[in-house]
Amino acid sequence: MIKTKVWDIKYNFAIDFLRIVAMIFIFGIHFSQRVAFPGSTLFECGAGAVYIFFTLSGYLAFMSLDKKISSSDYWKKRCRRILPSYWLLLTLIIFWKMFLNDIPTDPYRIGFLRYYLGLQTVIPSDNYDFWNNMYGLWTMSCFILFYCFAPLLKKWISSLNRAILFLPISMVLCEITQFLGKNIFTGTNIDKLDVLIGSSPLNNVYAFAIGIIAYYIIKDKKFYVGFILSAILLIISQMIGLPSLIWCTIALLVISGSEAVVVSQEWIIKPIRVLSKYSFYIYLTHMFAFDMAEKIRLIYFLGEGKGLYVIITFIILVI
Repeated sequence: MIKTKVWDIKYNFAIDFLRIVAMIFIFGIHFSQRVAFPGSTLFECGAGAVYIFFTLSGYLAFMSLDKKISSSDYWKKRCRRILPSYWLLLTLIIFWKMFLNDIPTDPYRIGFLRYYLGLQTVIPSDNYDFWNNMYGLWTMSCFILFYCFAPLLKKWISSLNRAILFLPISMVLCEITQFLGKNIFTGTNIDKLDVLIGSSPLNNVYAFAIGIIAYYIIKDKKFYVGFILSAILLIISQMIGLPSLIWCTIALLVISGSEAVVVSQEWIIKPIRVLSKYSFYIYLTHMFAFDMAEKIRLIYFLGEGKGLYVIITFIILVI
């Protein structure tokens, strides 16, 4: 029998649990937009669950960097973990869009290169839904740019106190990004400017910052700090109307409270770890799979049955 304390820095069961919860809510909201099912209203707030992934990324990045690996080794590890599957998905998307003859012109003449470089929410366009957020890939820009700068951040954020100090700095950076973006680009032909600014990496650094705080809370075993900070952040989120902050706070609260739980059942741990391992890939590909399933059903006149749509989607995800 495996006995695992949830707060063990080497393996934190709460991290796997949060990954799965985030994946279920994100998958659920996009699936419910296509297929109505009992309880689908539960997922209406699920889009914000992506901020759990951001917070976990901040936690895991600093956990890796605390193992005294070099910046170059860290970047290589991140590239091997993310880029092959991400670039493969992009390549499949390009061929799919070419097959459908559904690639609009890009006046900036950058096209899909912005996706391959992780700059889709940095380089604007006149078609946000295609060139900046196709299949929900705006988040990859945030992940990639955070991982690029994580080793540099680790050099300064070397303690819990500095991690907490970095949080208000990141939120001020968020406000500066919105102010500059709106004043510089207002009046241009940029599509959905407010949404583009809101999805930019600099506008979402605070979510990663909360994950960094969570890491030092676990490392220093100062769990009470997590509870106090969670209460403060929940109040702030209500005052400024920032729902994404609630999701980050949930992640912080679960991680901080996980020291009270001991998981010893192997039958629980093993499936959770397997689901957690593949949660990122499901998150990355599910919207593309939904679109392919819908188009295949329509192109080959396969009927309107919901069951068939579910089956096709499942097959594509597995492949």
